[in-house]
Amino acid sequence: MNPQKTINFSVFGEAFEIIKNRWQPFAIATLLSLVALVIVEGVFYVPLAAVILGARNSAIFIIFPIYALLFFVIYVMLGLIQAGLMNMSLKTIRNESVELSDFLEPIKTPVPFAIAAILLTVCTMIGYIGCGIGAIIVAGLTMFTIPLMLDQKLAPMDALKRSVEILKTQWLMAACFVFVAMLIAEIGAMACGIGMLFTIPVAYLAIALCYRDLGMDAGSIPAAATVAATPDAVTPSEADAAAAELSSPVAAPAEPEPPVEPETPVEPGEPEPPKD
Repeated sequence: MNPQKTINFSVFGEAFEIIKNRWQPFAIATLLSLVALVIVEGVFYVPLAAVILGARNSAIFIIFPIYALLFFVIYVMLGLIQAGLMNMSLKTIRNESVELSDFLEPIKTPVPFAIAAILLTVCTMIGYIGCGIGAIIVAGLTMFTIPLMLDQKLAPMDALKRSVEILKTQWLMAACFVFVAMLIAEIGAMACGIGMLFTIPVAYLAIALCYRDLGMDAGSIPAAATVAATPDAVTPSEADAAAAELSSPVAAPAEPEPPVEPETPVEPGEPEPPKD
């Protein structure tokens, strides 16, 4: 991550402007999510109420398994919902067309996102040890987990670790950012829940915009560095020098000069031999 880049809260305003102009698919996806959660909770709570009313003495032995199953199903659904809304948000910040099918796309491979939801839930519950403040800090450090899984195709645990690595130097700002996002998402509930169709997408889109600024290119190695790190690689300067050497004309080897015959020594008193 570029150390000069910091979390910028102005992305909430940018997210609001984007949703204001492209609210239809986000609102429909959010409505489907809320309806699905209500249906699942209703399916579990109705038999739970019947158990409590019909067998009060032994109900406690049945309540805990039902609640455990309910929480598991809901958190898995939340993981898929987060993946769907984040997939739409990432496509939006890339200026790609966004449709309702983009929300349903992560459901085709639900297992990784279900695992990510369970990991994030466990980490958040551990954070509650710090009187709830720890949960906000954990949520801030791990808020790039789903975007990294979608954008860089990382495994759930690798994406979680990478998110912490990107945000650990700004953990306080990340915690405040997530708190503001949660607050904005919940504000919509004040208007009989209708406002959540718009505020929830704003929260997810703001996280996607923050990821764009901090994490979208995190971990990528520049091409020049890759070449330099490869064994037996030839750098561009070496390649240019070699090409210039090959393209230059090669001088023909000089012909050897004929050997010089040594002169015959002249004895004293003898006439010199006639010259030709």
